[in-house]
Amino acid sequence: MVSSWPDCWMSLQWEYFSKTYTFLLCEGGKLGCRICQTVQTLGPNRSSEGSSTKCNLAYEWVNVKIDGAGNTKSARQKSLREKVRLHGESDAHKDAEKILSTRSKHFMQQAVIQQQADNLDSTCVVFHTAYFLAKCDRPYVDHPQLLDLQHLNGVNVGKVLQSNVVCAEIIDHIAESMKSKVITAIVQKNIPISVLIDESTTVSHKSALIVYLTL
Repeated sequence: MVSSWPDCWMSLQWEYFSKTYTFLLCEGGKLGCRICQTVQTLGPNRSSEGSSTKCNLAYEWVNVKIDGAGNTKSARQKSLREKVRLHGESDAHKDAEKILSTRSKHFMQQAVIQQQADNLDSTCVVFHTAYFLAKCDRPYVDHPQLLDLQHLNGVNVGKVLQSNVVCAEIIDHIAESMKSKVITAIVQKNIPISVLIDESTTVSHKSALIVYLTL
């Protein structure tokens, strides 16, 4: 938001220069660089491509402190024109433009990748919790409560897959995957096995047939 332009310029002059040099910003009658202010620094030991001289962003352009030099209005106008032109052509400003361009290109890509990684981590937590319930023969209604407890302990558990119905579906999926993996390994490696069949009773007093495989 422009507060005021240099007092040696008229509004039409400021309008011309701000359109010609789109990086310009103005505060309190002083000029600055929008791009340099956004980037702030080129980083340690940063030098322009093809140059052996280290360069960094000018403090005056970053903090909007550029003013014209001279005792007359014409001299100040000429000084400002020259400073703006030289800054637009400077290696430091061009490096800042490259950094800002690269940052804008990869920001959304990195955000999507990070979001996918967070979703995968939270899904793994939910699956591990469901597997614990099945292995310890716990009721599926404990699933939401265990996830709430982990959330209080700072674990990212996501916002979905947290009901006891979903827990049953996750356990069925895990069981199917484990069964498929075991059968595939037995068939591919031609492993001899022994089978032991037993009948047991669940916690809810239902009869269950248990098949033990020994490799």
